[in-house]
Amino acid sequence: MILYRFFFLTLLLVLPLRGAEGLAVVRPQRTNAVDFRREVLPLLQANCLPCHNKTTTKADLLLETPADMLKGGETGPALVAGKAAESLLMKLSTHTEKPRMPPRDNKVNAVDFTPEQLGLLARWIDEGARDSEGFVDTVRWLVDAPELRAIYSVALTPEGQYVAAGRGNRLFVYHRPTAQFVTELKAADTAIEGGSRTAHRDQVGALAFRSDGLQLASGGFREVKLWRRVDTAFQRSTEAFGDLGTPAEVRSADGSRSLREGTNGWVELLSAEGQRVAVLETDARTTNEIRTTEIELSAARSVLGVIQRRFEGAEKEQKNQTERLGRAREVLVKTGDVVGEKLKARAKAGEELIAAEAALAQVKSEAKDEDRKALTNRVETAKKPAEETKRELETAVRKQSVSEDELRLAELGVQQSRTEFGQWQETRTGLSNRVGTAEQSRTHFLARLATNQPSSLRAISADARWVATLVAPDRIALWAGSTGEPIETWEAPSTVDALEFGTNQTLRFRSGDTVYVRDLLPRWELQAVLGGETARSPLVDRVGALAYSPDGRWLASGSGEPSRSGDVQLWDPASGVLLGGFTNLHSDTVLSLAFSPDSRTLASGGADRFARLVDPRSGRSLRALEGHTGHVLAVAWKEDESTIATGGADQTVKFWDSVTGEKRKQAGGLEREVTGVVFLKGDLWVTTGNFKELRVINENGERVRGFTGLTDLAYALAVSADGRWVAAGGEEGVLRIWDREVEAPKYSFEAPSPAIVTATQ
Repeated sequence: MILYRFFFLTLLLVLPLRGAEGLAVVRPQRTNAVDFRREVLPLLQANCLPCHNKTTTKADLLLETPADMLKGGETGPALVAGKAAESLLMKLSTHTEKPRMPPRDNKVNAVDFTPEQLGLLARWIDEGARDSEGFVDTVRWLVDAPELRAIYSVALTPEGQYVAAGRGNRLFVYHRPTAQFVTELKAADTAIEGGSRTAHRDQVGALAFRSDGLQLASGGFREVKLWRRVDTAFQRSTEAFGDLGTPAEVRSADGSRSLREGTNGWVELLSAEGQRVAVLETDARTTNEIRTTEIELSAARSVLGVIQRRFEGAEKEQKNQTERLGRAREVLVKTGDVVGEKLKARAKAGEELIAAEAALAQVKSEAKDEDRKALTNRVETAKKPAEETKRELETAVRKQSVSEDELRLAELGVQQSRTEFGQWQETRTGLSNRVGTAEQSRTHFLARLATNQPSSLRAISADARWVATLVAPDRIALWAGSTGEPIETWEAPSTVDALEFGTNQTLRFRSGDTVYVRDLLPRWELQAVLGGETARSPLVDRVGALAYSPDGRWLASGSGEPSRSGDVQLWDPASGVLLGGFTNLHSDTVLSLAFSPDSRTLASGGADRFARLVDPRSGRSLRALEGHTGHVLAVAWKEDESTIATGGADQTVKFWDSVTGEKRKQAGGLEREVTGVVFLKGDLWVTTGNFKELRVINENGERVRGFTGLTDLAYALAVSADGRWVAAGGEEGVLRIWDREVEAPKYSFEAPSPAIVTATQ
């Protein structure tokens, strides 16, 4: 008997089980629990999720997670945890209940589950329908990624000195003023056994520099890496100092540049032919201070101009609403008078009708017919004015009610217009103060510049890339040898007696008997990894966009699962802590991000063809900009925050009012999708989308001119804070940098070699 029972139970486990006229269910023989993510989800992805996902949710039923299934759809929960036989998902999948799933001749080519698959699903439900614990969806990476030349991401520091470019999964940093390769950034966590280290395992899809230029963010697959710039410092040196005094003219070893003291005492930079290239007068610190105040002053004036127009509009609206209120009060008085008149007329007509009806009622039956007829006529005659005055009174009352409503609306309009007027007035006052402060700062720095004293100490590197001068007894200024552009200002630990450039990109100075040395270029090191594959990353799939807020408070990242979700995360740049974000802000991947100049609004563009504006402080969604017929690949703000430009895969650039969200103009006639748009100056913008040029357009969408030198399409675009320098890279893998006033590129960095190829003099 025991053997019989054992044999019967074994048959139950191995033989197919059928519901009433349903599909066979073969339960697996195993001791370990069924894993949802590894075993069940792949079955659902093939045959259920095409119709029951976040984007396409037929019958309001989502089958992506156990929680979704327990929640259910139009007909209730899809699962009863622990009870496969009672679960709707099993009933429909085994065809024991209608509608049978998947339907016959469905458009997504879904097929019935096999008996073994149904058995696995049933066992998972009977085990409690639990999600996987600690599941990590790992990706199998190639040992070495294929060599990619194309540049898909570019970033410039605000002052335009350092530029970063991503080629495939490699990340390069260059120093623009001296046209030098600085470093290739590599992370230990990208090293696969037998492979080489790179910045990311996946391609570098997004780059951004923090507003102080000391941090670089790069985006890859499910991760953002923060790279810290480590500036060098003076160190004591035991090497002998080769100072031979400061001759009247100091010449580089290659003979391309020389230095001499000018007639006014300032150092002059000369070409090989002895022509003056520049006067080294305003050092980098002062230049940056003046540049910063000039940018601030220009922005403040520009914003003030916009606010002034909106203030004037609010003032006009307040006047209009006040006049409207006056008219509404007059109309209400008039309609009240009319109602009073109609009440009197209605009362008089009513009295006459009542009197006529009373007289008719008093007529005796024996009264003459002509008397009765006369009274009847009197009643009929009285009815007409009574009805007319009643209708007229009702009309007058309705008009009075409308005028009362108009009065309330006018009062509300006056209140709102006064509030708006007050807000714009307050904003205008604040901006006027901001302009005044910027003007004072500029005056201060210009006055301080006038007190600078020339120095006779000077040095030039052997390759003429670097020049050093003394601008104070303990302050050294560095300059670009090709142009005389100020680069940095260093505080020396003591008084400087002599200067010289050493080997391996170093500067040396002597103070008494002590010699100091310092590297000219900084180091870059990995600071933090945000997200990643070792845990449940808040970053879904590839990071397609990165943006720092100008005030340095946030780093925004954009990602999402293609065709299903578009998320934006907000991080603390200093600590790398996730501060919050916007889940499913877009219904498809986020591809572009840009903060407004005041850091109060974040614009995003997605593959769902929308651009959206959100408030990062409150977490509120402000408005949607709808109009593109393709992916929104680029977003950018104007200096005065009044205008937003968006570039799309529909080969257009659109300009929007940032306050109302209304589209103003658009630029068409581009040859390819627009992957980059940046503000230049005035009403000029730079955009990709053409072979062999970056196009400069105005806000009417008209082509003004172009930046030349490209031999293919540019994909990535960046601009310095003052709009002076424009960097771009694309299919050919060459990183080019333009001076905004010159059509031809000023600098060109070839790929894949990090060496500079061209730096025009």
